[in-house]
Amino acid sequence: WCDLEVASAGSRRGRWRALSAASMLLILPTARSIAFGGGGGGDPRGRPNGLHASAAASAAAALRLPRIKFPPLPPRPDFLKSPADKEAEAAATANDAALRRLATAPIRIITAPNSTLIPPAAVRSMARRAELLGKPVSGPAIKRLADLVRDWYRRNGYIANELVRVAVVEEGRCELELEEFIVDGQPVDISFVKEEVIVPTSEDGDGEAGTMAYRAYRKKMSRNRSLKEKALPRSEMNSTLVRAEGRTSPRAVAEAMGLRPGEPFRWEQWRWEKVRRSGLFEDVEKRVVKPLGAEGEDGGAVRVDLLAREAPCRTLDYGVTKSLYTGGWEGEMSFEHRNVLGGGERAGVVVRRGARDPEPSISVRISDQKLGCRRGYSVDLFNEYIGDGVGRGAADAVPEKQGRGSERYAGAARRWWKGKATPADAGPEDEAAPGDLPPASAAAATEAPPSAAEATTASPTTLLARRGATVRLDGPLDGLVPDSAASASLERTSTTDGIAETIGSTSVDVGPFLSDLPFDVRHSLRANVACGTRFRAATTKATTGLWNFGGSGGRLLNLLPWRGGSEDGAASDAPPFPNETSPPRPTLLPFSSATLDMREVLPLTEGAGRRPPAVLALRNVLTVSSKSLPRHEANAIGNAASVRGYGSGCNGPLSAALTGTAEVRMPVAATVRGKVLEPTVVLFGDYMYGAPAAEGGIRDCRFGRVSVGAGLRSSLQGIPIKYDVSYSGEGKISASFGIGHDFDV
Repeated sequence: WCDLEVASAGSRRGRWRALSAASMLLILPTARSIAFGGGGGGDPRGRPNGLHASAAASAAAALRLPRIKFPPLPPRPDFLKSPADKEAEAAATANDAALRRLATAPIRIITAPNSTLIPPAAVRSMARRAELLGKPVSGPAIKRLADLVRDWYRRNGYIANELVRVAVVEEGRCELELEEFIVDGQPVDISFVKEEVIVPTSEDGDGEAGTMAYRAYRKKMSRNRSLKEKALPRSEMNSTLVRAEGRTSPRAVAEAMGLRPGEPFRWEQWRWEKVRRSGLFEDVEKRVVKPLGAEGEDGGAVRVDLLAREAPCRTLDYGVTKSLYTGGWEGEMSFEHRNVLGGGERAGVVVRRGARDPEPSISVRISDQKLGCRRGYSVDLFNEYIGDGVGRGAADAVPEKQGRGSERYAGAARRWWKGKATPADAGPEDEAAPGDLPPASAAAATEAPPSAAEATTASPTTLLARRGATVRLDGPLDGLVPDSAASASLERTSTTDGIAETIGSTSVDVGPFLSDLPFDVRHSLRANVACGTRFRAATTKATTGLWNFGGSGGRLLNLLPWRGGSEDGAASDAPPFPNETSPPRPTLLPFSSATLDMREVLPLTEGAGRRPPAVLALRNVLTVSSKSLPRHEANAIGNAASVRGYGSGCNGPLSAALTGTAEVRMPVAATVRGKVLEPTVVLFGDYMYGAPAAEGGIRDCRFGRVSVGAGLRSSLQGIPIKYDVSYSGEGKISASFGIGHDFDV
């Protein structure tokens, strides 16, 4: 009567059987037990009662009968319960009542007792935003609170922490259980790998003989003189990663990322970007793991695992650069080790020399930038040639402008550089030989010695070199400005005449401060302030021969800006040793300088694909200094203020300068012999206004310079080159060639 297996919608017999089953479901006293799988009589056919309930439900659904609700079963009589059952039932009833009161009572107080990171005020604020305060606990409110807590952790760098449980401990009071991880005893673990090519064993490439570095593979194939086996291009070979030994210290990486054992684990993305771009790794991947303890538990600590391929740590570079002090082109070669002790420490040496420099410039640098994440430092030891005339044609040009006294000085200086005389053995008998001078100078050498007036119009003493050390500290003003650096320098400068002075200085750099202006304009501002003191020791009579190139002892001393001269540093007519028995006293000359650099880049068009847009680039630089600025620093200001279209070094030493440049850079595409080139056409205009330095003389009386022109920028084997054609304010057209990138923000 309840067999529904043969029932169908179009069968009268099936409908009857379904009706009979439904009728039995209504009249059976054990219907509820059957529906919930409880006790009751069995089926005459031996089937379980649950089958009858399923059949009845199917029949009711087929006949679209209303759902039938049965009254609950009456409780078991008390006389059948034991005392323990009665006690348990009373406790359960009281517990249910307490839970109902806790669930319905509004939350007035919410705390996070096990949290060491989230302040109580932030907990209350998040609970109020989640609509948990003042209302009973609900599932949606708890979910909103969990999202707010997770966002707070992520925003502050605690990416592994989360809300675990919300507990109502008493009526109106709620406690949050938070899971907060700490840094493991080993904060960072690095697994080093290297890429090796899979070397085939036969000519057709079948089979594998193993792996090796591609450089070793090419070297191996170069020894094989057989023409049948040649080294395959790297792009056509398969490669794999194998374990390797690394130099980088995990402790140094952990310190750079601010991970200390036992402290809360905090991930700062900017620190990770600094480490990733530090140059130590060619490729690096990270993963935050929870190391398991001895009992298989995580212990509440996390560790950062890195899979890294190290970059080559030793580099040897060469190129061409322009000297800041002489304004001439120099060949440069540098060697650097980028990971000396495993923490990104660098040590390098740079050698530079111009085509006509009498000696090279050498500098040694030791630095530790802390992977760019903390306050780094650097120490520079230098011996630089800063000559401002000898060997560059200035000595040959001086006699035409100045007179006889300068001829004799220039000839002595040339003999000194050629090794025919030294400052120590120069004396009255070392007169300029006619063969050592040009024809005009040879005639002048046989004439009478120049007078004091002629000597005072001679060329000033030529600088020779500067030797010293500079210590630089990054980020001394981190609490005030984001980017800053301070440096202290102690150096000793000397001249071709053997006169030397000691210079101590300090400087502070701030910036660049980057900002985005309307219309996608990028702006940067950089400033530098320096101050120092020049110390000139007393000179004895025994050293007067150091300046006696022209045959008259002490004559060239008149050219120097002693304290006995004028206030602006000009030479005095009176010799420094009137009776050659009273040497001058030591002098201190304080000085200071400041530089302000402003740059803007304004896009004029929109870029197409990989081609950058056309831009308008502006740069203005203002430099001011005191009158006692060292002459090589004044030369540096003059060389930095050069204007395209004018000769190198034409500005001379300057004490103040205002320079500006405006460039319109337009990328273009060109095809030459089937090769696509993407040069940049530049239209520019330059201006400069400068004030001459008080010391060092004036090479040109004109201090305002302007020029306009056009240029071309391209790259040749990765080297940026530029070619400019300029029209100067003097009406001259000139062309210049340079190496390097244009300024940018």
